[in-house]
Amino acid sequence: MDARLYYYLTRSGMEINFVLETKYGIITVEVKNRDRVLISDFCKMKRISDAQGIRWCGGMVVFRGNKIQNFGNNL
Repeated sequence: MDARLYYYLTRSGMEINFVLETKYGIITVEVKNRDRVLISDFCKMKRISDAQGIRWCGGMVVFRGNKIQNFGNNL
């Protein structure tokens, strides 16, 4: 896939580990060094979604656990 890779950090300290910009839109990836995913892990992605609107395709959290979980609306 042809994509540009970015790291996102605001002055207020909000960060997203990976932002992939593709011809289809924006995909966000957050990396956590723990065994569980929390709904709060997606808060920053939802902000990006609101800011980017239709360009945002979805986001995921990569973590050490072994279970795939769906948090709704492309999360």
